[in-house]
Amino acid sequence: MPGPRILTLAEFEGVYACDEPSPPAREGLHPLDRKRFAQLEELALRLASQPESNSGSVLSLGSRKGVGKVVSARNHVGVIALADGTQIEILPKTIRSFGVPGSGERKGNEESHRNLFLRMLRETWDLDAKEATPAELREARLPVFEAFIRMFLGCVSELVKRGLPGGYARIENNEPFFKGKLLVADHIRNNLVRKDRFFVAHDEFSLDNPANRLLRTGLEWVVKTTHLDSNRRLARQLLAVFEDIPLSSNLVGDFASCAAAERNAHCKKAIDWCRVFLRGHSISNLPGTRHAQALLFPMETIFERFVARRVRLEAEPFDIRVTAQEHSFHLFEESPRGKAFQLKPDIVLRRAGNGADRLVIADTKWKLLCDDSSVNYGIAIGDMYQMYAYQKRYRAKTILLVYPLHGDLGSIASAPPFFRTPDDSDIRVLFFDLDPKNPEASQTSAKEILATVNPST
Repeated sequence: MPGPRILTLAEFEGVYACDEPSPPAREGLHPLDRKRFAQLEELALRLASQPESNSGSVLSLGSRKGVGKVVSARNHVGVIALADGTQIEILPKTIRSFGVPGSGERKGNEESHRNLFLRMLRETWDLDAKEATPAELREARLPVFEAFIRMFLGCVSELVKRGLPGGYARIENNEPFFKGKLLVADHIRNNLVRKDRFFVAHDEFSLDNPANRLLRTGLEWVVKTTHLDSNRRLARQLLAVFEDIPLSSNLVGDFASCAAAERNAHCKKAIDWCRVFLRGHSISNLPGTRHAQALLFPMETIFERFVARRVRLEAEPFDIRVTAQEHSFHLFEESPRGKAFQLKPDIVLRRAGNGADRLVIADTKWKLLCDDSSVNYGIAIGDMYQMYAYQKRYRAKTILLVYPLHGDLGSIASAPPFFRTPDDSDIRVLFFDLDPKNPEASQTSAKEILATVNPST
């Protein structure tokens, strides 16, 4: 059967090879024709061979009885682009609570979860632009791949409005006019009988630099790759500005040489997208193949950064200090090599009062809990060991485990579990609302986290 142009998965769902015109619905599995499945399998094998980049956890290759080989998405979200233009989107796993793949309820929520992912990505990696606002992405109903391209074009548009990065280059040449500084020795050697020439040195402003060459190459890539006429049209309009700038002939060298231009925040955003597109690498530094390119982002990191950013924004009116990824303590103060096993809680909240700081630690976990106390609600014992270590070293009375809210939580959604240690400290579970149809829900959840350190919030 011909595969779909865009195939949408959730984290930890899989793809299997199938040539049936109307394949049966399978829990957590999506059909894909054998040719495209082979391309995806090649990418999974390539990723598995890169243990040093930790990319083996992105896609897994296995088998299922009665189905055969299965390529499953893991804990990354984004898009995989196959050579023939097929795009495999991977969305946050919270969408799995809206039914099996292909169901009406599931399809109706894919668009909102796509917008949720793009909104979180824009905020956490700061890859947004004024020309690619959430409303425009939503109205255009862009697939993830085209939305990435739109963000890149938006960054370049903003940079063009502010002015492309340029610089002065020293030019030494035999000119028919006098400009700059006369190089006496070279002038005598070259112009002893040429009274109409001057060997001079002068500075000349030029836009031909590594950053602009990369941007020009990125725009050319968009023209060849995008399937959306509006993206192709905007890329061609922008290319007119880069007409006198050559393409990059050495991507590695140009990326290594554009550090000065990247000090400009707007230029850095555009160069970051060039790294994603031109080098076949995502934020996770994933290698591609000749048949597929992976543009994927670790969802655990997106969730962690998104929660921290939301909490920090909501904390501004209050006397609460929010620190993300603090590394003040080690688990052990003494070892053969001195301090060992540094602790890095995701969020530390402090509020001054009564002569001492009130301290709360919050750690985010991108895991889906369940309403079953017999399995400790799905909380990993290793996570509890980690929270207990935080409580001991920071001497905190309250530790928060922050999980995403989803539709299958049952009664614990409104009454989250909590645990008390022998020394009267609490380890509490809180659920962070990522309702894609209600962006203000995340603000409410952030305030609930702040209320644990400041009851008046």
